[in-house]
Amino acid sequence: MNPDIAEAVDRLRSGGHLVLTDRVSDLGIAGYAGRAITPESVNFLVTRCRGIVYAGAPRPQLEHLGIGRQHGAGVLQKGILVAVDARGSVTTGVSAADRAQTIRTILDPRTTREHLRTPGHVLPNAIDDTGDIGRYWLSEALAHLVEIAGLGQGVALAGVLAEDGSMATATQLAAFARDTGTICLDIADVLRAQRRARGWAAPWTGHRIVRLAHHRLDLVVTAQDAHRVHDEFEVSVLPYCPAGHTLRIAGPCRDALDAAIDEFDGRGRGAVVLVSAAGAPPAACGEHPTTVSPHLAHLVAADLAAAQPIHPRKVVA
Repeated sequence: MNPDIAEAVDRLRSGGHLVLTDRVSDLGIAGYAGRAITPESVNFLVTRCRGIVYAGAPRPQLEHLGIGRQHGAGVLQKGILVAVDARGSVTTGVSAADRAQTIRTILDPRTTREHLRTPGHVLPNAIDDTGDIGRYWLSEALAHLVEIAGLGQGVALAGVLAEDGSMATATQLAAFARDTGTICLDIADVLRAQRRARGWAAPWTGHRIVRLAHHRLDLVVTAQDAHRVHDEFEVSVLPYCPAGHTLRIAGPCRDALDAAIDEFDGRGRGAVVLVSAAGAPPAACGEHPTTVSPHLAHLVAADLAAAQPIHPRKVVA
């Protein structure tokens, strides 16, 4: 087992917290194993992390609760149900003790809708465990580490805010982890460990042909930055063309892709990146997108050069 993964698992077993980042989105979370949740750990999430507190459990476990989905974007941006409080000993639902009790209730497989009331102060988060790369993100990564620790899959987590109230960046999260006595892992590290442990297929096979779908077009600058930062690792960026790249219909786009692959075969190393923006129409044959974002370009170039996945949620085989 990777030493960092092993250390993370040990911390979870001892009741400690972890910090997980998503370098491409440049944000992250802090979280605990659900079975280890205490008023003290909830107080840490509320006072030190300062983000919304979530309770994550496998999707099938939460579906039978009959709680409506939360609309709008949050730090996890998917699988979020309406905030709840536990019934019974919980009073206002605001205190750390009340929230700890609510988290334990949400994560208990025996819980039914009658055990919860809305609105409340903890957001249930449905965790996907299908191995679908498109649904794998921070809550899934934390849940997998908790499972490796032998503590089920239930998790408690919160987003982390910077001192100015903005979402903490990956760099700030690494410092936050050091300051709070834990380690910081990226979801790509956890995903690689899960692929090996569970036999999940890699997001690509054979040649390193990667299609990037992202809500920002600026990933196209990967080529320029990759050449500057990693001269030994050539990267070719082409606009994604369904006809030439998926259907393999003869034309300029297929010819350009074949030529790039032939060039990398001769050199023995390299990558082709097919770029399209989520929600945007595919590029026409021969059309080259224009854009720019040095921050993301550097991250993508570094991951390509290290032969690592670029973004588990966005890579398509």
